[in-house]
This record gives sequence, structure tokens and C-alpha cells, in this order.
Amino acid sequence: MSVEIPQWVASNIVAEQQREWGPRLRALDPNLHLIPPFQNPPHPAMLPERWHLARFNEVVGREVIIPIITPDGGFREMDEAMFESLKRMDTHSNRSGSQRQRAEKLRRQAAQRAKEREKADRVGQIAERVESAERVSIRVPKGV
Repeated sequence: MSVEIPQWVASNIVAEQQREWGPRLRALDPNLHLIPPFQNPPHPAMLPERWHLARFNEVVGREVIIPIITPDGGFREMDEAMFESLKRMDTHSNRSGSQRQRAEKLRRQAAQRAKEREKADRVGQIAERVESAERVSIRVPKGV
């Protein structure tokens, strides 16, 4: 089902979204812009009727355009989750680098703990086998 909204309502929504996200995006990267939905997008990399994030570089033709969509390709507005995802993708930021280093350190520590648990389990299993082999018992049925 499709609902047609008046142009002035659409303009207000676009202005509100750009007021909210424009300064935050520019603080992250001065070349980053929120592009409103178009029925006929002006760029071939853009999807119709979807919001986009665009980073316009100094070199013409090297812009990066990211559609803001749901996992199944549906309509989605810019939100905190998308903004946090952008911050994580920022490879030039010291914050992003330290987060990646911290995550890598946690992964290494988890792998080390898993190895130690496996070793302890193997030692326990071997100890049980040795104890079982030393405790040989023969069960003789009654009445024999």
C-alpha cells in the first residue's frame, strides 16, 4: 500500500532530518552529507525513494554513496544505529583504531582462555582414563 503525502509535509521531514543529522555528519567528516529520497535519483548509484549518505571527494567521480535501507532493502530513515555504524567504519579516526585494537585484544584473550579450557578438559579426561585403568575390578555374579 502506498500513501501520497503533500509536498510541504515531505519538505518539512527532509528539513528536519537534515537539521538533525547534518551537523553530526559534518563533525564526523566535513565531506559527508545526508541526501533525501528522490523518485528519480540524480546519480546512478542511488536507489529511488531511499535516503543516502554521500561523501563527495575532491576528485570528481570518486564519491561514495551509501543507501540507508533495511536488511531486506526497504525504506529506512537515518538513525543512531546507522550513525554508530558510520563511526565504526571511520578508519582514519583514532577512536576507531583504538576500538579495533581493544576488540582484537579481547578476541585474542578469549581464544587463549578457550585453549586453556580445552587443555584442562583433556588433562581431566586423561586422568580419568588412567584412574579407571588402575582401578580394575571384576564383578562376579552371585551364585557362581
